[in-house]
Parts: sequence; C-alpha cells; structure tokens
Amino acid sequence: MKKNWVIVLCIGVIVSCTPSSKNAIVPYMDTKLLFEKAIKQLNTEHKILNKTLVFGDSVAIQNVKDVDWETELRPFTEIDLRKNTYKGRFNIKLERDDEHYISVKYIATDSKTDLKELSVTATKPDSMLFELKAIFTEQNTLYSATKNMIYYADSLFTINGSQQAKLGNEVTYSVTGTINAGQ
Repeated sequence: MKKNWVIVLCIGVIVSCTPSSKNAIVPYMDTKLLFEKAIKQLNTEHKILNKTLVFGDSVAIQNVKDVDWETELRPFTEIDLRKNTYKGRFNIKLERDDEHYISVKYIATDSKTDLKELSVTATKPDSMLFELKAIFTEQNTLYSATKNMIYYADSLFTINGSQQAKLGNEVTYSVTGTINAGQ
C-alpha cells in the first residue's frame, strides 16, 4: 500500500514540475522593452525620418536626419500594459504563435480604461517589435477624444486623433513618420 502512495506522489511531483506549454504567453507583453530595443536598432542604423504633421487645416512637413528616436516614439513607449491602471482590465487573445511571430490582442473589458484595444506582434526568437496598433478613447463631462496609433517596424508610424470639447469645435490631428534608410 505504501508503494502505491509513493508512486502516486512521484507522478504528482513530476507532473507539477513539467514546464508549461511552449504556446503559453506572458499575459502582458512588455511593450516598453520592445520599443527600447527598436529605438536602439534605429539609432544604430542611422535612419532618416520624413514626418508630416497635420493640425486642423495646417500641414507641416519635416525631413529629419539626426533623429531623436526616444522623443519621436515616446507616445508609443508610454503604452505600458504593466501599469496598475491596466492590470486585469483586458481580454487577451493569442492571434498568432508560430516559429516567426507572436501576436497578441488586448481588448478592454473596463469602460474606464482609456486604452480600448492593443495589438502587438513581435518576431521570434529575437523578440523584436514588428507591429503595434492601439486605439484610445476618453470621454468626460468636458470633452471626448480618440487616438489611433500604428507602428510598423523600420518603416512607418502614425498617430491620428480628434478632440471634441463640449463647448467648442472638433480638433483633429495626425502625425505620420516614414522611416527611410540613412545616407
């Protein structure tokens, strides 16, 4: 009888010590770390940024050779799912997990959360950011605002948004950055 209990105990220990499935995902991808790695790579490659800024009816175009990528990509690095205000407030869906990419989609379950949806795709096995898409909305007694952000590694980023004050006109803006090879 004691032998049976020892065997059952050994099997229980072995099963409980088995590593989790290779498809298990970290609930909240470290987007800040992914962008830090992307910024380091952009700085190493000396990329050029062609940027178009639109605010209402005004348009400005800039061609930047000495790019401060930390400043340019700051709105993206500030998307941090590990913030306490975001923890436990998203449904998490694994969109893709193969030998080349992992893609995770976060959809807000709490209406108080400004970040409504976030999709993150990273390469494997080097964990480099490949694509990020985010949708923000905010509404209170004074105004409502929306913001859509997209980043494609090594090629493009966009930030489009609008804000409508209760007693004013809607204001729209967009920033589009095209990342080109350095010279």
